[in-house]
Amino acid sequence: MDENPPASDSTSLVVANARAGRLREQLPTLVDKHQRNLLAFVMGRGGTREQAEDVVQELWTKIASGDVGNFDGEPSRAWLFRVAHNQFISLARRLNHQRPLPDDFDPADDLSFGVDDETLAALQSCLEMHPEAARLLQAQCGGASYDEISAAEGIALGTVASRISRAKARLRDCVESQLS
Repeated sequence: MDENPPASDSTSLVVANARAGRLREQLPTLVDKHQRNLLAFVMGRGGTREQAEDVVQELWTKIASGDVGNFDGEPSRAWLFRVAHNQFISLARRLNHQRPLPDDFDPADDLSFGVDDETLAALQSCLEMHPEAARLLQAQCGGASYDEISAAEGIALGTVASRISRAKARLRDCVESQLS
């Protein structure tokens, strides 16, 4: 039996070559078939045209180099889109970590970021009036996980987020009432 499908069936050829470990040979076929849809997919996730081109180019580079992670042997459309999605998430994370600080940022300055003394005094007063809210928000701002907050406060894990949300609302309302 012939191991190679007819050349006219490009999808079968791509799959057969991928199974034989020759995915790189099928790169031009994959690019021709999926490039536009992958670009549209990434832009639909919130990326710019330039970001989409970067993500898709990185996808093709990974395929060409054989660095495609959990490749199961068949370069299906779903597999390509999953890899493109993961590439976009990685790009978004990189961009998030590269946000520059403001030009006038000086770490030696007071870190109140322009909050006036009256507002800071109102916040301090409200924190003293609502000690549970203060504890929850201090734990969250200090980097404690919801598991850690749950254990420290003796509350169910599922209620931590709602308690933090209510604590923020309570403090916001308190500060606004003291300032008005």
